[in-house]
Amino acid sequence: NLKRRRKKAINGGVIPAVTLLCNLENYTEEMARMATQVIMNSTIDQAGKAAAVECEGCVEKLCKISCDKSLIHTLRSNAVNAVRNIIENEKGLHQCTST
Repeated sequence: NLKRRRKKAINGGVIPAVTLLCNLENYTEEMARMATQVIMNSTIDQAGKAAAVECEGCVEKLCKISCDKSLIHTLRSNAVNAVRNIIENEKGLHQCTST
């Protein structure tokens, strides 16, 4: 039951949020803030970290958002925290250091 709930949370949270961030070139700050918040909260869990790492370009996108001084602080902060969570996964760390 716990596994099923976890999978549902990831499929309903991390993957759509990551997909949103990766596929949008011009997104509103509010949309991006919400997406990074979902990723940040979901990647506290091991399965969430793995889901974020598996998404093509997610770590790279989060790193770019983290470093973009033109974006609002909350958005950058959420992205930084999401990256922190993701890089606890070995694959995530490798992706982060290669960007």
